[in-house]
Amino acid sequence: MRHRPDPPIDAVRMSELYALQHAIYRQHGCGSRHLRSIPVSETFAGVSVFTGIVELFELIEHPQARRCYAFGLDLGGGRFRYVTFLELPPVESAVKAVQVAMAEGSSPLF
Repeated sequence: MRHRPDPPIDAVRMSELYALQHAIYRQHGCGSRHLRSIPVSETFAGVSVFTGIVELFELIEHPQARRCYAFGLDLGGGRFRYVTFLELPPVESAVKAVQVAMAEGSSPLF
């Protein structure tokens, strides 16, 4: 049996973006368009609680927000969760979206 090579990074990246768009649709009931990727590293009490990429999406016909921050969280034990936050106060940046997720208990460190 021949070993199949891993898909190109572009294909993996597109798959992740599609999964995040699907999460946005499920949670907020609207379509979205990817705008950019924002690297975020967040610590709490000297411990790294998040190092990753937060994706910024433009929302299509959402009644309250124009944009949404979305990212995946590895919860440990084989559990994974997609997190989405509308760009509405207090979430006005990628860093703030991560901080709110941590405050809500989305991280296994909290």
